[in-house]
Order: sequence, then C-alpha cells, then structure tokens
Amino acid sequence: MKQNILKIEQLAALLFADLQYNKFINYIETNQINAARLMIDIEIEQYDLDNHSDSYFEHSIADKLQDLVMDLVINEIDGERESKQIKSNTQ
Repeated sequence: MKQNILKIEQLAALLFADLQYNKFINYIETNQINAARLMIDIEIEQYDLDNHSDSYFEHSIADKLQDLVMDLVINEIDGERESKQIKSNTQ
C-alpha cells in the first residue's frame, strides 16, 4: 500500500501544479478518493481544452494515476470485507 501511495505522489507531482498537488494529496491522505479522481478528470479536461491534444504525456500520466487511485479504493473495500464476519442465514 505504501508503495502505491508513493507512486501516486510521484505521478501527481508531474500532473498537477503546486496548489493543486497539495489539494490532491490531501484528498488521498484523508481518504476522499472520489474527489481525487475528479481532480484528475478535471485536469485532463482542462488540458484538452487548451489544445494540447497532440501530446499523450499527460494522458498517460493521468491514466496511470487513475489506476493507482482505483487500487486504493479496491484495497479499502477488500480490507472492509476482511474485517466483517460473514453471517449465516441458516438456523
């Protein structure tokens, strides 16, 4: 998990400006994953609107970043499942 967070921080540093980076990392640290995912989408949308569609660098970074953020969601869901006892409906 720590390795995943480190990769997220590195890629986010490439994608976001300073203030946006801090905001994004705060979302990750406070487990506001959907807000972090939305920031990635907004950043790419803005990049496309600024007519940088000839470069795929930011898109590849954003795609990898979204994959890593989704891994956080999946790991969190799996962790919640492990901590809950399965109840049987049989009597």
